[in-house]
Amino acid sequence: IAGMLDKPFRDRFKLHLHLKCYSQEESEKIVQWYFDNVDYPDTCGEIEIAQDAICAIAKRGRGNGRIISSLSERVLNGAIYKEVDNITLGFVEDVFALQGLDEIGLTDSELQILDYLSRMDRPVGLDAIANSIGENRKSLEDVIEPFLLQKELIAITGSGRIITEKGESHLRDQASAQRGEIISLKNSREGR
Repeated sequence: IAGMLDKPFRDRFKLHLHLKCYSQEESEKIVQWYFDNVDYPDTCGEIEIAQDAICAIAKRGRGNGRIISSLSERVLNGAIYKEVDNITLGFVEDVFALQGLDEIGLTDSELQILDYLSRMDRPVGLDAIANSIGENRKSLEDVIEPFLLQKELIAITGSGRIITEKGESHLRDQASAQRGEIISLKNSREGR
């Protein structure tokens, strides 16, 4: 919002804060705090959570306390629904797979942007990207794009947006993981 206000107006405020994202370690502490302090429903006992599950939730939290708490709540709700008393990494991965979150917290829309940019042989404008995923330009610019830039998955050039090598690598990893899941599913259906 500060970028939308004129400098003389911003200068009227006495306190200027620049908030940084939480580190992975700090994010893990937030997840642990959440599970230590949540009021469990009377219908279930206390639910334990494995350290690697805590790490997986924190990694998807984007260094943002609200997102970390929201993801923790999603996992807890899934555990209560499934009557799980020990949350494992596998359980967390399943919950987030159902919600369309990858291992670093990218949503389907963000993965679509990376895929679109990877298929282009030139920089692409914001309007073209917004049209390709069915999102409005403002939401793309203010909500979706900043995390992709922060993670250095895309870059902005004078001519438009491009996917970085890190972004290409992430897409390859995602495709490889999906192929592995399909092969695993096929083998389990065939009884292998």
